[in-house]
Amino acid sequence: MVETKFCTRCGEKIDVLAEICPKCGVRQAATGSVTKEKKEPWLAALASFFIPGLGQLYTNQSFGKAMLLFCTFWLVLPWIYSIYDAYKKAQEINERQ
Repeated sequence: MVETKFCTRCGEKIDVLAEICPKCGVRQAATGSVTKEKKEPWLAALASFFIPGLGQLYTNQSFGKAMLLFCTFWLVLPWIYSIYDAYKKAQEINERQ
Protein backbone atom coordinates (compact mmCIF):
# COMPACT_ATOMS: atom_id res chain seq x y z
CA MET A 1 0.00 0.00 0.00
CA VAL A 2 1.40 3.38 -1.08
CA GLU A 3 1.25 6.16 1.46
CA THR A 4 -0.42 9.29 0.15
CA LYS A 5 -0.84 12.91 1.05
CA PHE A 6 -2.78 15.78 -0.47
CA CYS A 7 -1.28 18.45 -2.74
CA THR A 8 -0.88 21.74 -0.91
CA ARG A 9 -2.37 23.66 -3.86
CA CYS A 10 -4.98 21.61 -5.66
CA GLY A 11 -5.76 18.96 -3.03
CA GLU A 12 -5.06 16.01 -5.36
CA LYS A 13 -4.07 12.76 -3.64
CA ILE A 14 -0.37 12.19 -4.40
CA ASP A 15 2.43 9.88 -3.27
CA VAL A 16 3.85 10.92 0.10
CA LEU A 17 7.37 11.09 -1.44
CA ALA A 18 6.30 13.24 -4.40
CA GLU A 19 8.19 16.51 -4.64
CA ILE A 20 5.94 17.94 -7.38
CA CYS A 21 2.20 17.41 -7.83
CA PRO A 22 1.60 15.59 -11.14
CA LYS A 23 -1.75 17.36 -11.59
CA CYS A 24 -0.91 21.04 -10.99
CA GLY A 25 2.93 21.00 -11.02
CA VAL A 26 3.39 22.79 -7.71
CA ARG A 27 6.45 21.83 -5.67
CA GLN A 28 5.44 20.33 -2.35
CA ALA A 29 6.89 21.38 0.96
CA ALA A 30 9.36 18.92 2.40
CA THR A 31 7.68 16.56 4.78
CA GLY A 32 9.23 14.62 7.53
CA SER A 33 9.54 14.51 11.22
CA VAL A 34 12.67 16.58 11.52
CA THR A 35 12.68 18.08 14.96
CA LYS A 36 15.04 20.88 15.79
CA GLU A 37 17.03 20.66 18.96
CA LYS A 38 15.91 23.31 21.43
CA LYS A 39 18.54 25.72 22.68
CA GLU A 40 18.50 27.51 26.01
CA PRO A 41 18.85 31.29 25.46
CA TRP A 42 20.28 31.83 28.95
CA LEU A 43 22.97 29.21 28.32
CA ALA A 44 23.93 30.83 25.00
CA ALA A 45 24.21 34.23 26.71
CA LEU A 46 26.18 32.80 29.64
CA ALA A 47 28.59 30.98 27.33
CA SER A 48 29.19 34.19 25.36
CA PHE A 49 29.67 36.15 28.58
CA PHE A 50 32.58 33.96 29.68
CA ILE A 51 34.05 33.17 26.25
CA PRO A 52 32.92 35.40 23.37
CA GLY A 53 31.90 33.30 20.39
CA LEU A 54 31.01 30.21 22.44
CA GLY A 55 27.32 31.13 22.47
CA GLN A 56 27.38 31.36 18.68
CA LEU A 57 28.87 27.87 18.46
CA TYR A 58 26.21 26.62 20.89
CA THR A 59 23.45 28.00 18.65
CA ASN A 60 25.02 26.41 15.55
CA GLN A 61 26.05 29.69 13.97
CA SER A 62 29.06 29.69 11.71
CA PHE A 63 32.46 28.88 13.14
CA GLY A 64 33.87 31.98 11.41
CA LYS A 65 31.48 34.28 13.25
CA ALA A 66 32.38 32.67 16.56
CA MET A 67 36.10 33.01 15.84
CA LEU A 68 35.66 36.65 14.83
CA LEU A 69 33.99 37.43 18.15
CA PHE A 70 36.57 35.42 20.08
CA CYS A 71 39.53 37.14 18.40
CA THR A 72 37.97 40.59 18.65
CA PHE A 73 37.43 40.08 22.37
CA TRP A 74 41.05 39.11 22.93
CA LEU A 75 42.24 42.11 20.94
CA VAL A 76 39.97 44.54 22.76
CA LEU A 77 40.98 43.43 26.26
CA PRO A 78 44.67 44.39 25.89
CA TRP A 79 43.62 47.63 24.19
CA ILE A 80 41.39 48.57 27.15
CA TYR A 81 44.16 47.61 29.57
CA SER A 82 46.68 49.74 27.67
CA ILE A 83 44.35 52.75 27.92
CA TYR A 84 44.01 52.20 31.67
CA ASP A 85 47.75 51.64 32.09
CA ALA A 86 48.67 54.82 30.18
CA TYR A 87 46.21 56.81 32.31
CA LYS A 88 47.63 55.45 35.57
CA LYS A 89 51.25 56.05 34.49
CA ALA A 90 50.42 59.65 33.57
CA GLN A 91 48.87 60.10 37.02
CA GLU A 92 52.01 58.67 38.70
CA ILE A 93 54.26 61.02 36.73
CA ASN A 94 52.13 64.03 37.70
CA GLU A 95 52.17 63.03 41.40
CA ARG A 96 55.99 62.84 41.42
CA GLN A 97 56.36 66.41 40.19
